[in-house]
Amino acid sequence: MREIVLFGDGACSGNPGPGGWGTIIIDPHEDIALELGGAESQTTNNRMEILAALSGLQEVKRRIGSAFAHISIYSDSKYLVDGASQWIWGWQKRNWITSTGEPVKNADLWKTLLSVLEENRTQWKLSWKYIEAHSGLEANERCDQIAVECSKGGRPTLYCGSLASYSVDWKTRETDGRSAKPYYLSLIGGAVHRDETWPQCQARVQASRGAKYKKVRSKTEEDFVLKQWGFIKSPSQT
Repeated sequence: MREIVLFGDGACSGNPGPGGWGTIIIDPHEDIALELGGAESQTTNNRMEILAALSGLQEVKRRIGSAFAHISIYSDSKYLVDGASQWIWGWQKRNWITSTGEPVKNADLWKTLLSVLEENRTQWKLSWKYIEAHSGLEANERCDQIAVECSKGGRPTLYCGSLASYSVDWKTRETDGRSAKPYYLSLIGGAVHRDETWPQCQARVQASRGAKYKKVRSKTEEDFVLKQWGFIKSPSQT
């Protein structure tokens, strides 16, 4: 079965207010990476999160037609992930009323999303994946960048081309097909140190006042942590 990976994120200034969404579609079978983005003048963050995933799935359908596919959708919105994987079927059965008797918010978008899911239920296997916002996953950060720029009325340059030439690191531990072994970063006296085990890192940081430390699993996570620490120079290899 064809494997496709989709990342999406939404942004909104004011909530409600001007909003934007960003989506990345990865199709290794066709060697394609595709970025999408859009904006609405008066919206909410939740609507933009739904629209990011919905727009991505609609584009996947347009590109692959009736082909069978396993689509993994990554989002930092639990509202979207839980809604699409759990709540949406109950909402439909109750005629778009929540379990507490209130009308479902954003029902227009949820209904459109459900129609896409039902239309392709025999061809698609969907996996909705929650990821923490700003956790160092580069593809998620790129979606956020697109969404924010769109929400401000900008027109970001969106990539469409060979996956081999795509500069954004889109792989996660799951898409790598393996569980990356964690290691430990510490920042002591302006120098970055890397230790394979926590006892090694612990001994190092306990001996130094003001030390910072963090467990990471990839170069992407490491770069994100170093950026948070304000580290600019090339780190030492200790």
